[in-house]
Parts: sequence; structure tokens; C-alpha cells
Amino acid sequence: MINRVIQIQGGGALGVQAIQTIATVVIALLAASIASGQWWTARQKLVLDLFEKRFQVFMDLRTLASEALQLGKVTNPASINEVLARSQFLFDSDINTPLKEIHNLLGELEMGRSVGPEVARKFEQMLPLFQSYLGMHQKLPALRVLRSRRAP
Repeated sequence: MINRVIQIQGGGALGVQAIQTIATVVIALLAASIASGQWWTARQKLVLDLFEKRFQVFMDLRTLASEALQLGKVTNPASINEVLARSQFLFDSDINTPLKEIHNLLGELEMGRSVGPEVARKFEQMLPLFQSYLGMHQKLPALRVLRSRRAP
């Protein structure tokens, strides 16, 4: 009889350990899931911040090209230097090289040379290059799951 009581108590202790182990694993998986969600959120925030900075450079350059074409001058001549400085860290040479050419053209514009149409043409040539940088290609994982469920 004593042996039987010891066996039941021993089995109960193993059952409690098993439940504790399972609970630990479940909590660890939940923590990993939360960490993954936080990583995804931080990544998307980074993508959005980068987009906003790049878009601001694009809009500032657009304003400069528009002023050069319509007014024949730039209202804030120092702004091209700011645009050029910001773009060095946000874009590769495919954007920065033509941007330096626009910088030079705007310098000529300030000296009285009529290069407004050339600045506008150069900016128009850059538009397809900007599209690859300004496209927000990241999709939410939940949207992919929902689309796959709706697919026939």
C-alpha cells in the first residue's frame, strides 16, 4: 500500500513538471511572437521614415525645377545645396549624378543664363529613377494571408 501511494505521488509530480514545461514553452512562443511583431513594426517605421525623407528631397527638387522654368530664377538659391546634401545619404549615384548637374545648371541660372527649360527637362528625366526609391514595396504579412485565403 505504501508503494502504491509513493507511485501516485511520484506520478503527480511528473504531471506538474510536464504542465510547467508546456506552460514555459507556450510563454516562450508567445514572447517570440511579440518580438517578431515588434521587429516588423520597427522595420515598417524605418521604411516609412526613409520614404518621407526621400519624398521631401523629391518635392524640394520639384519646387526648384518648377521655379527655374516658370520664374527663371530660384526664390531660395541655398536650397539646392540643402537638397544635394540630403540626397547624398538617401540615394545612390543614379540620382545624385543628375542632381549635381541640376545643381550646376541652377548656379548658371543665378548668374543670369536662361537654363530653366534645361533644368525642367533634366528633372523630368529623373522621374523614373525616383519611382524605384519612392515605391513602398513592403506588404503586411496579414494581407498576404488574407489574399491567399480568398484565392480560388
